[in-house]
Amino acid sequence: MNKSSEGHDRRWVVGRFRHWPLTFCMVALLALVSCTRTAVPVDAPGYSGTSVAATELANIGTAAAMQAGEYAAVQIPASQALTLHQPAGISGEAVGQVAYNETGLRLTSNQTTLGSSRWVEVVSPDGIVGWVNFMNLTEYVPPDLFCADARIDDLIASFGSAFLAQDGNALAAYIHPRRGLRVRIDAWNPEIAITAAQIPDLFLSEEIIQWGVTEITEFPIEGTFSGTVYPLLADVLARESTQPVCNQLEFGVDGVGEWPDEYNAINFYALYRPAEEGGSPFDWRTWAVGIEYDGGVPYVAFLVQYRGE
Repeated sequence: MNKSSEGHDRRWVVGRFRHWPLTFCMVALLALVSCTRTAVPVDAPGYSGTSVAATELANIGTAAAMQAGEYAAVQIPASQALTLHQPAGISGEAVGQVAYNETGLRLTSNQTTLGSSRWVEVVSPDGIVGWVNFMNLTEYVPPDLFCADARIDDLIASFGSAFLAQDGNALAAYIHPRRGLRVRIDAWNPEIAITAAQIPDLFLSEEIIQWGVTEITEFPIEGTFSGTVYPLLADVLARESTQPVCNQLEFGVDGVGEWPDEYNAINFYALYRPAEEGGSPFDWRTWAVGIEYDGGVPYVAFLVQYRGE
């Protein structure tokens, strides 16, 4: 389902990102990417109110929404629901369910680790108390407040600079510490999960990944991250013609597609690179960059590509 942010001036959005490609290319050529970022501990879910000062946000309402501690369901297909268990764990009794796009979930102070998974106790909007895997929750930020968060400018610009420079250590500072990076080579292809721990060596890895298949011929798409994803995303990040738009997908000729239902609660910027004049009108590309918050701090967590055929 595509999101829209009513009253958000697209011209303002495009204007504020106007100089991204120049910045990206300069940093990539010089390979001088440096940035320091403070992450919230993974085992301390929820916003304490101390990670980010309200004055650093573009809209005081964003800070208020984060401090309220509201969470939303995520990573749940539209045909399914998020089950609340009691006690924690998939073997726990199912005491209730919430929709794949439910918001208004609130954490209690109870959490536990089962194997490699963290489970947290939540209260649903209708008052049911149960346990869910923390990976199925995301800090909820309303779309209009997200588009007003001035920090996203620097986040995506810094992410792009580190990406073009193929500097995994620098890139790691901008990737969600709990979610890592989820990549879809195309919206219809499966999600490939890259953990936060894998990011520093991402561009050096020789692992061959099965990214999915082409849309028409269903030819397998396989290769390393550097050999497959890098040139496709770099094509958008390094172009001066790229047009960023908040929470709205942009396409070229015959372009169709939706933001995946599983990411319904995740806000995003669509980086649309139109076809060049005089070239094929089908040679356009869009990468949607999903932003997820951790302790009130925004990080890049999802990448989804849309392209002409």
